[in-house]
This record gives sequence, C-alpha cells and structure tokens, in this order.
Amino acid sequence: MLFNPLYLLLSSAWLVGISKSSKGPIDCTDMKAEVKKVEYWNCKTDGGAECRLRIEDCSACIDDGGVEQGTAYYDSDGQSYAVGGGWDCRSKCEGRQGKSGSQQWITIHRQNCYN
Repeated sequence: MLFNPLYLLLSSAWLVGISKSSKGPIDCTDMKAEVKKVEYWNCKTDGGAECRLRIEDCSACIDDGGVEQGTAYYDSDGQSYAVGGGWDCRSKCEGRQGKSGSQQWITIHRQNCYN
C-alpha cells in the first residue's frame, strides 16, 4: 500500500507544529536560579477536565532558559489525550464542575550560580 506524499507531508508538519508549541526559550533575567512550575485546571460542566502544566526553567543562572508546557484533556467517561504533556487534574474537579484554578511552586537552585 502506497501513501500519498502530500498526506505524509501534512501529517509531518502537524506533528512538528505540536512539538514546537510545547517547548521554547524564555528570558531568565529576573528568574536566574529558579524553576517555576504552574498547574492549571479547568473543570468542564459536562464532567470533563482540561489540565495544563507549564514549567519555566532558569536553573542554569544565565539570561536564557527554557519553557515547556502541555495540556491533558479528560472527558466525562475518563478518556484522555494530551498535547505536549499536561497532568492529571481530575481530583481538582470532583464536585466542582464549571470551576477553574491554578497552583504554583518555585524551586531555587542558587548552588548552580557558583559553579
């Protein structure tokens, strides 16, 4: 069975687009030595959930770092898929349909600045 080259090209471009959207550079001028992790959740009225995770890594103590983010989607039947990662926020949504929120942690790696 032969594949249509145009289909293969479009499929590959779509996958590359997903990868690029989940990772990228970040300005660390005001965050040197820090790693910031933020979890977001959006509880759907139908019982589903959207769970986004963002990690900003400036632990190398230089002006440039990296950001990685992704979203996991859960429907009311427990089926899921993710784009670039995410996390399981379903426990945040138990009995809280239609609500949303976030939580964050900042870890400081100052020892990296003195090496």
